[in-house]
Amino acid sequence: MTEKTLAKRYAAALLRVSDAEGATEETETLLLALKDVYRRDKAFRAVLAQPRIPRKTKKALLRRAFEGRAPAFFVRFLDLLVDKGRLEILPEVADVFDRLADASKGIVRVRVRSWKPLSEDQRARLSGRLAALTGKKIEIQAEADPAVGGGLLVHSGDTVQFDLAGFHTATLLPANTDADAWVAANAGDFGKPWSLIEADPDEGPGGAKFNNDAILPFPLDCGAPTDPCAYDGSSVVNSGIFDPANLNSPSVSFSTTITGDPGDEVTFLCLVHINMRQTLTVVAPADPATTQDEIDAYRERRVRRDARQAFRLHRDLTTAGQERRGVIDAWAGYDGAGFSLLAFYPSSLELSTGQRVRWHFDALEFEDHTVTFPLRKGLRIANRSFLPMCDADGDTGTEPDQPADPDATTLEGLCPGGAPEVELDIDPRFGPPAGDGEVTGRRDFERSGIAGANESLAPDTYTLRFTEPSGNRPFRYLCLIHPFMTGEVSVG
Repeated sequence: MTEKTLAKRYAAALLRVSDAEGATEETETLLLALKDVYRRDKAFRAVLAQPRIPRKTKKALLRRAFEGRAPAFFVRFLDLLVDKGRLEILPEVADVFDRLADASKGIVRVRVRSWKPLSEDQRARLSGRLAALTGKKIEIQAEADPAVGGGLLVHSGDTVQFDLAGFHTATLLPANTDADAWVAANAGDFGKPWSLIEADPDEGPGGAKFNNDAILPFPLDCGAPTDPCAYDGSSVVNSGIFDPANLNSPSVSFSTTITGDPGDEVTFLCLVHINMRQTLTVVAPADPATTQDEIDAYRERRVRRDARQAFRLHRDLTTAGQERRGVIDAWAGYDGAGFSLLAFYPSSLELSTGQRVRWHFDALEFEDHTVTFPLRKGLRIANRSFLPMCDADGDTGTEPDQPADPDATTLEGLCPGGAPEVELDIDPRFGPPAGDGEVTGRRDFERSGIAGANESLAPDTYTLRFTEPSGNRPFRYLCLIHPFMTGEVSVG
């Protein structure tokens, strides 16, 4: 049973009791306050999550906080969560209870984030329109966040230039498309029309390659600042991950001219990191469009904010103490609201023989990672991936792929047959999990598989048991996707 399903059951049961006691509003307030403390207070959360702390101790902690301040049934409910080992779903229970309580009163709470505060008139108009649509009482919870930026406002006929640094795409979805639904059907994971990775049948079982639809510009014959691609909202337009006219360029400039009707909304995202998204909206000719100065100011604000938050998170993760007994928790990367930390936390672990390490991938909002032992073998696999090859006879042919021209500087120059023959092959050992879950020596090959926000081929956690001492050198490992991400485990 999933945590979401469990939370619904617990929340529904608590609502029945609180309704019968006439204390639903009080219970809602208590749950939301407890959720807030649980999420903000790392030490409090750690105590409740620690399996070696007796249940009676956890119950006593919660009773001291609520006994005499909360209804008896609420305290008994917390006791039940402790007995069932379900304290980790407290935040979800609080959120579900909040929604169920509102629904029972005919209330719908709408959370609105905008780049500047809503006026009272805007609140009233929005509330009235939503009430007319839903037939419910609407409560607006407004939050002003300059980092939202409001998306881009453009006029039909404007040209937008995307300057891409790093391994990214600027992919414009069809106009007025539900981005979540489009991604679920078309991108992420493996083998969808716009997935980053797809099978490579002529390489045999396990053969894989990058999906050319995702990594190459579409259409292929436009996108330069002097020759922008035409976007009319009817189909996908994609920058690809590199400049076809200059493969050695560290960045990509991709231009597209937007045509559409006022009110058309376009989501653009990165196919490599599918949660990197923003929108642009076509406005009437008389309405103002977003200026370059506004874009630059937004970028500055966002970069400063993300840098501060990234520094604090890295510091907290780096200085966190390591448990000395039981299963050791570690993180394969860690993402914030607008940034990614490309490192293992902790990067150096000390264990006793027979202990386990559990790496988490569930803190990844944008990135994918692997945990791969040993480091040297992982480097060989990484170095044999992302290699440009020429497949003259296609996936159904039997002729072996040939290496692309290493001196080529354009996409068309890589292969004798031009861009249609180009493949970026991936070592078959790169993606799926491998090994038996135990590290028994320096040559033991153990791999989590790709896990994270995009091309997930593995669960959200990966556990290894270390059955042999490491001696005078630790066992070293890396992420195949980001080979500079390394870590080590010393076993005594």
